[in-house]
Amino acid sequence: MVPNLGMLPISKSKLSDLIKHDCPFNNRNSLVSSTYLSEKYLDELRDNPEWDVTTMQKSIQRKLRAEVSLAMCYRARVKAKAKIAGDIKDQYRRLRDYAETILKYNPEIILNIKIETELKEVEEHVGGEEGVPRVPRELPMLQYMYMRFSAQKQGYFSGIRPLICLDGCHLKHSMGGQLLCAVARDGNENMFPLAIAYVDSEDKASWTWFLEVMFEDFGRPEETNWVFMSDKQKV
Repeated sequence: MVPNLGMLPISKSKLSDLIKHDCPFNNRNSLVSSTYLSEKYLDELRDNPEWDVTTMQKSIQRKLRAEVSLAMCYRARVKAKAKIAGDIKDQYRRLRDYAETILKYNPEIILNIKIETELKEVEEHVGGEEGVPRVPRELPMLQYMYMRFSAQKQGYFSGIRPLICLDGCHLKHSMGGQLLCAVARDGNENMFPLAIAYVDSEDKASWTWFLEVMFEDFGRPEETNWVFMSDKQKV
């Protein structure tokens, strides 16, 4: 027989007094990744490909109530751009196709591509063997590319002054490289581009190659009476 213990005393207390939280609120969500953000905000990035990462971060945190870093927003934007415009590595692999297409519709264009080989270890699939061995292969790597359209050469010899300005700028993408250019001025004081070149780095070797190819294209400086001004000189 169970003894009669009587009624237990009940103490009145609030739930907040029984359960006290001293830790701060955390908005981090492991499901919110750069891949997820690139898919969710694909349309927004397609309409505004230059969406600032700071503004993007504030918009995501306001709508999703999740903590995201600037680095995650940047990676999401890069992945979204790759889905929209294609991966930049694949675009470089199709460089010869691009050159053939331009030559088809503009046969007087000058395209000079210099390739160097680089020894790298690549995966080689062998049927019937376990694993994927890595073997050394000589892979073609783009080093320099010179490009000049026919209208540029025709326009120059139609009356452009022989003052040639040389400059270069960095290409802001994952593959790196620099863009060299030669620019003149027309009769209305507007810039008239003569030729451009992609180079792996801006140094004496790349500038020498660019100018030598341009001299073969337009003529030697002693023949054209060109006067050069670089970005280190002031007018």
